[in-house]
Amino acid sequence: MTKYGHYLAALDRGCPRTFAGKFIRYKLLKKCLKECAARGSPRAPRDAAAATAAAAAHGPPAGADAAAAAAGGADAGTVERSRARFFELLKLELRRANTCFVSTAQSIVACFQRTETRRRLACCFPRLLAAGPGRYAQLTERAYWCRKYARANAVALRKILKKYDKLCGGQRGRAFLQHCWRLPSGGEFLHSPLLDELKAIQDVLHEMRMQHEDVALTEVADLSVRSRKGAAHAAATGGKAAATPAAAAAAAAAAAGAAAGGGGAGLVRPSVSRFSDEDLRCPICLDALYKPVGLTCGHKFCKQCALEHAGMRRAIGTFNNLLSYVSSSVACPQCRQAAVYRGAVRMRQLDRVVRSRFPHEWQERRQEERARERAVVEAAAAAAQPGRAWMHTRDALLGM
Repeated sequence: MTKYGHYLAALDRGCPRTFAGKFIRYKLLKKCLKECAARGSPRAPRDAAAATAAAAAHGPPAGADAAAAAAGGADAGTVERSRARFFELLKLELRRANTCFVSTAQSIVACFQRTETRRRLACCFPRLLAAGPGRYAQLTERAYWCRKYARANAVALRKILKKYDKLCGGQRGRAFLQHCWRLPSGGEFLHSPLLDELKAIQDVLHEMRMQHEDVALTEVADLSVRSRKGAAHAAATGGKAAATPAAAAAAAAAAAGAAAGGGGAGLVRPSVSRFSDEDLRCPICLDALYKPVGLTCGHKFCKQCALEHAGMRRAIGTFNNLLSYVSSSVACPQCRQAAVYRGAVRMRQLDRVVRSRFPHEWQERRQEERARERAVVEAAAAAAQPGRAWMHTRDALLGM
């Protein structure tokens, strides 16, 4: 088993019961991939050609060419069937991992919303509805493991497809990965608004100081792949320079061991995670996100910016109701992927993070949005009653 296979096995043994046995079976996929490589490696055509040339030099009997062609066709069919079996197994593993991630992430978000509602009502019902730090610590741990589960499976998918292209040749693995990213449903653990909502929950809990940063189970996680060499070297040396060459060599060896065994392929113990200011900016208006919405492709925008891009600038109503009028041909403003509006969702926890990080900008956007809604309502009323609109215009002209 490879280093990353060992890492996934150790992660499966130490994870909560929710994720136990539900990681992508990396060892099984690699075994199937070895069978594909053994039957259809790039060396196989050259070996077959050499064998054919040697047989021709010794004078093959009549009918040997037809037999060799039939054997070659049979080998090609066997190779294609083994590769198809590999991708079928990979699709099955992806569906299983994605189902586990989506159900767990939605459960965490819903539980956090219920807990916040109970906390706000605790002033009226302190004994019945109070939510203590223990509940928030449990939510932090669940969110941490859910994001770690998603990240570990995403790295496993990329690694196995990269190995497929290396062993079998071609770009079929790369094309399959791009196909997974463009699936309307089925790749939520790769990219989805749920990942940002989980990170927002961790950010909110960090702001509320509901957990201690030195507690391993309740730390706020950043699951981005960091540099194994730098992170492991810092952990091995404690942030200090080595005094002697021998100490430097020992620290380098410890860093290499930590990079290979502890974190597998770049996944080290996460540090405190916070949204950067750039992550909380809308790609369209470049301002702080106001009532952010997440499209199924994983990109997030202001609610009004997303609706204006869909041609609904003057529309008023609930977001879910307005989405039913958006055409499926409307593409994402950032990645240009079509049919991403139908599954869009409101990102309420991310909105809370933006409101706490940029309070003045958020209030300005709120006032602008209310003024816009009033103008749209007044225009709609004027269009419905032209006589009253003329009276308002006359009064305005007489008052000048």
